[in-house]
Amino acid sequence: MTSYIDQINDFIEQISSKRNKIFVLEAGCGSRSTFDFGIKAFVTGVDISLEQLRSNKRLDNKILGDIVTDIFQPLSFDVIVCRDVLEHLRRPD
Repeated sequence: MTSYIDQINDFIEQISSKRNKIFVLEAGCGSRSTFDFGIKAFVTGVDISLEQLRSNKRLDNKILGDIVTDIFQPLSFDVIVCRDVLEHLRRPD
Protein backbone atom coordinates (compact mmCIF):
# COMPACT_ATOMS: atom_id res chain seq x y z
CA MET A 1 0.00 0.00 0.00
CA THR A 2 1.37 3.38 -1.02
CA SER A 3 1.41 6.12 1.60
CA TYR A 4 0.07 9.56 0.87
CA ILE A 5 3.63 10.90 1.18
CA ASP A 6 4.74 8.51 -1.57
CA GLN A 7 1.78 9.63 -3.67
CA ILE A 8 2.71 13.29 -3.24
CA ASN A 9 6.37 12.56 -4.03
CA ASP A 10 5.25 10.71 -7.19
CA PHE A 11 3.06 13.68 -8.16
CA ILE A 12 5.97 16.09 -7.68
CA GLU A 13 8.20 13.82 -9.77
CA GLN A 14 5.62 13.79 -12.58
CA ILE A 15 5.44 17.58 -12.64
CA SER A 16 9.24 17.88 -12.49
CA SER A 17 9.68 15.55 -15.45
CA LYS A 18 7.80 18.04 -17.66
CA ARG A 19 9.58 21.23 -16.58
CA ASN A 20 13.04 22.65 -16.07
CA LYS A 21 12.10 24.03 -12.66
CA ILE A 22 9.09 23.78 -10.39
CA PHE A 23 8.02 26.20 -7.70
CA VAL A 24 6.85 24.69 -4.44
CA LEU A 25 5.22 26.29 -1.40
CA GLU A 26 5.46 24.35 1.81
CA ALA A 27 2.92 26.01 4.08
CA GLY A 28 3.84 25.49 7.70
CA CYS A 29 7.18 24.00 6.72
CA GLY A 30 8.65 23.59 10.18
CA SER A 31 12.28 22.57 10.62
CA ARG A 32 12.36 19.93 7.88
CA SER A 33 10.30 18.49 5.07
CA THR A 34 8.81 15.04 4.73
CA PHE A 35 8.63 15.39 0.97
CA ASP A 36 11.24 14.89 -1.72
CA PHE A 37 10.86 17.90 -3.97
CA GLY A 38 13.82 16.96 -6.17
CA ILE A 39 16.65 19.02 -7.56
CA LYS A 40 14.45 20.97 -9.98
CA ALA A 41 12.36 22.44 -7.18
CA PHE A 42 12.66 25.98 -5.87
CA VAL A 43 11.07 25.59 -2.44
CA THR A 44 9.51 28.45 -0.48
CA GLY A 45 8.65 27.70 3.12
CA VAL A 46 6.30 29.66 5.34
CA ASP A 47 6.25 29.20 9.09
CA ILE A 48 5.34 31.29 12.12
CA SER A 49 8.49 30.14 13.95
CA LEU A 50 11.79 31.81 13.11
CA GLU A 51 13.60 28.99 14.91
CA GLN A 52 11.93 26.36 12.72
CA LEU A 53 12.75 28.31 9.56
CA ARG A 54 16.39 28.67 10.56
CA SER A 55 16.62 24.90 11.10
CA ASN A 56 15.14 24.03 7.71
CA LYS A 57 18.11 23.62 5.37
CA ARG A 58 16.06 22.51 2.34
CA LEU A 59 14.33 25.82 1.67
CA ASP A 60 15.43 28.17 -1.08
CA ASN A 61 13.22 30.96 0.24
CA LYS A 62 12.11 31.38 3.87
CA ILE A 63 9.12 33.46 4.87
CA LEU A 64 8.36 34.19 8.50
CA GLY A 65 4.60 34.47 8.38
CA ASP A 66 1.17 33.00 8.82
CA ILE A 67 -0.40 30.86 6.09
CA VAL A 68 -3.80 32.25 7.02
CA THR A 69 -2.92 35.89 6.39
CA ASP A 70 -0.03 35.82 3.89
CA ILE A 71 -1.16 36.43 0.34
CA PHE A 72 0.63 35.06 -2.72
CA GLN A 73 0.00 35.96 -6.32
CA PRO A 74 -2.18 33.47 -8.22
CA LEU A 75 -0.19 30.81 -10.09
CA SER A 76 2.97 31.54 -8.08
CA PHE A 77 3.50 27.86 -7.32
CA ASP A 78 3.22 24.58 -9.19
CA VAL A 79 2.77 22.59 -5.98
CA ILE A 80 1.55 23.61 -2.53
CA VAL A 81 1.88 21.20 0.37
CA CYS A 82 0.66 21.59 3.91
CA ARG A 83 1.24 18.74 6.35
CA ASP A 84 0.39 18.59 10.06
CA VAL A 85 -0.59 22.27 10.10
CA LEU A 86 -4.36 22.71 9.76
CA GLU A 87 -5.05 21.28 13.21
CA HIS A 88 -3.07 24.19 14.68
CA LEU A 89 -5.18 26.89 13.04
CA ARG A 90 -7.97 28.65 14.86
CA ARG A 91 -10.14 28.72 11.71
CA PRO A 92 -8.75 26.21 9.21
CA ASP A 93 -11.47 27.00 6.68
